[in-house]
Amino acid sequence: MSIGLLGQKIGMTSVYDVRGRLCPVTVIAAGDNVLLRRLTEENEGYSAVQVGFGVQKESRVQEGRGRAAEICARVSAGD
Repeated sequence: MSIGLLGQKIGMTSVYDVRGRLCPVTVIAAGDNVLLRRLTEENEGYSAVQVGFGVQKESRVQEGRGRAAEICARVSAGD
């Protein structure tokens, strides 16, 4: 399983590497990542986790999503 981190792109900037070359980089705000769902092979046919990041309007949160509904202020990422 891949390991990753969710964040929000803030913008682009440039930094110099050890050889003095200018390199473009992306600035990312990585905040709290919350586990919303754990998908198991028995129930879903594959293993995965669903994590959330950021704030979302209550009207955009899907109902009936267990922990995701409880945390309705989190943005849901894909599986």
